[in-house]
Amino acid sequence: MKPFQADGYIWMKSLHYRKLGGLLADDMGLGKTVQVISFLSYLQETKQLSPTLIVVPKTLLDNWEKEIRKFAPLLLASFSIHRGTERVRDPKILENTGITITTYQTLVKDQLIFGQVNWQAVICDEAQAIKNPSTAVSRVIKAMKTRFRLAMTGTPVENSLSELWSIMDFVQPGLLGSLSQYKQEFITPLEEEEFSGGIEEKLTARISMVYKRRTKSEELADQLPAKSIIIKEVPLGRVQETLYKEIIGLVGENVMDGLQAIQNLKALSSHPGLINENYLHLAVKEIPKLQETLHIIKTIQQKDEKVLVFTEYLKMQEILKKVIREHFDVNPMIINGMTNKRQEAVDAFNKKPGFDVMILSPKAAGTGLTITSANHVIHYTRWWNPAVENQATDRVYRIGQDKPVFVYYPIVTDHGKMTSQGTVEEIVHKILQEKQVLATNVIVSSKKVNMEDEILGSFQFH
Repeated sequence: MKPFQADGYIWMKSLHYRKLGGLLADDMGLGKTVQVISFLSYLQETKQLSPTLIVVPKTLLDNWEKEIRKFAPLLLASFSIHRGTERVRDPKILENTGITITTYQTLVKDQLIFGQVNWQAVICDEAQAIKNPSTAVSRVIKAMKTRFRLAMTGTPVENSLSELWSIMDFVQPGLLGSLSQYKQEFITPLEEEEFSGGIEEKLTARISMVYKRRTKSEELADQLPAKSIIIKEVPLGRVQETLYKEIIGLVGENVMDGLQAIQNLKALSSHPGLINENYLHLAVKEIPKLQETLHIIKTIQQKDEKVLVFTEYLKMQEILKKVIREHFDVNPMIINGMTNKRQEAVDAFNKKPGFDVMILSPKAAGTGLTITSANHVIHYTRWWNPAVENQATDRVYRIGQDKPVFVYYPIVTDHGKMTSQGTVEEIVHKILQEKQVLATNVIVSSKKVNMEDEILGSFQFH
């Protein structure tokens, strides 16, 4: 292990000894899983492992088994994936299994079975899944009987500071008081004060004993290759421009509200077919953003390298797949929330030599995957949370990457021709650049990360 990973392992042992829970909030790509696997190996060696429960998003089940097989195969001697119709329903069997791994959804379905087990440890991966304290998932995982609790996430705050409270309420109940006390002591002052450094320091100090976060810029500054950000400005196509003006007009006539208009303009910037199916078969040259993306992919093909293309729109994923298949001698895989066996798809992509393209949804594929065979990333549409966008890039920019990484942002611009402040994409890009510093600082106020309101406030419909 790298020194900071060994430090994380020792920290977990220390927490376990002191009967405290922990939140491992290391940046994406720093190897949180391998640190936890090391800790599980320690529990096994000291005969304290059984029974341990690991709860993960569905998409990470196979990845966990793969990582354990790679780093600590002895743990597989007593290991069970709890899923499907054949899953174990007997608490006594679970109690005598070293490691049981399941999904958040299955945990809720089988809560009466899991609730009868006296767990040695409960480990919560991608713990932003319990960021809302009122959901069934949060209530069930917090009700588990266990001697040790560990949460893992690179983004403990995605939208609101209350999310950190909910995760800490699992890790170390009572440390931050009740939610109402926490709001009064931290959230309200942070939202009201322009300079809130003192409040942030106070919160960090309160949780410091059970909270560990390291960033790639700190730990891997001299070990990762260079990363280049490339902005590609493109104009609106003729059809896009017509529809853009129509949507702005609908807001002026009070037929459409501002937020709906912004969502439509964002989709329109990607492809007019996303808001009107009659335009799905427009020629590529009619959509400059798509044309520029193909041009970027062409230069990557000439280098015989691989590229990931991120967009949240399922319809856009299909359009990209079709167009890329027609222009290049590849059939791009799509990874989104509906993809089964995504680890197998990633393994096949990583093993294939030379040029290839993979199309991904930033939320479904933005965690738990290592795709270091690619060294190019195209953000075809922007995700409105810079931390989530960084996670997507970090599928490529992480330990194991040995080539320079290039991140492309094709952005639709009109340089103030239709609206004084430019297109929705120009506004989003500007705000995301301002948020980028905040994204690396976990403890930020919800006011500072509320993108929708900020975009709406910046957009003048006229």
